[in-house]
Amino acid sequence: MTASSAVIFVLREAAQSSCEPFLLQKILFSPAASWLAMGLERQGVERFFVVAEDDLTAPTAGCFPAGTEVVSSADPSLDEKLKGFAAGCGGKVITITQPVWLSCSACQELVEEEFLTPAGDVMGVYRVEAADLAEGGVDALNYGDYYSPLNDPEVQLLPLTGPKELFQARELGLADNLYRLLAEGVDFIDPNTTYVEAGAQVAPGSVIMPNTILMGRVKTGEGCVLGPNSMLTDCELGSGCVVNASQVSGVRLPDGTRVGPFQVVKE
Repeated sequence: MTASSAVIFVLREAAQSSCEPFLLQKILFSPAASWLAMGLERQGVERFFVVAEDDLTAPTAGCFPAGTEVVSSADPSLDEKLKGFAAGCGGKVITITQPVWLSCSACQELVEEEFLTPAGDVMGVYRVEAADLAEGGVDALNYGDYYSPLNDPEVQLLPLTGPKELFQARELGLADNLYRLLAEGVDFIDPNTTYVEAGAQVAPGSVIMPNTILMGRVKTGEGCVLGPNSMLTDCELGSGCVVNASQVSGVRLPDGTRVGPFQVVKE
């Protein structure tokens, strides 16, 4: 693996002084920052260092795995903390300094590919040697290769600059996650009524029925049947589980569990 760590800036643009940064605005059910974190984490990123506005460190921390270091952009020791984080990283570090949506393929390329082959403008996504970041700190965030695959027939990276782009990221993200799960051996009865966020890990042989929503970090074993008319949120299901016309949130279900119809199972 080329990169297993990431540095992400969650900051307001100059014209956004009175509203949330684009990365804290929702693409579907979760903020764009959560999509970034879930996409990178699924590909193997294990450590995050996040820089946020001083008044938004708490909501920003909620977008990343527990234990993520979230530092205020006004912290005078930011540079030293970043250097310390990088010193504990191996290989390269993904650095994202501008608000973007990344496809599943983009996250995989950033994590796994030895060389990046940018084709367009610099959009604030880089991959920096950990040693360079540990020595240079904030000044070294863009020392590495930049990622901007604009010549790809599919959109892999989308800068988030306003409501139009956030809506586009939602459409792209929904399709991207359905294609990913199809390639992984998951079947959909009606993709047009299925809503899956980036954190979903559905094992092969599973079927997602119509009007089903997977929110946040959902993980299932093989051969599950999800739906119809169901919502799963931040939960884990063993193999062979069935959730029929019900809601499951924040729990782990053992193999073979059947839920529904018309049940709510939560912490």
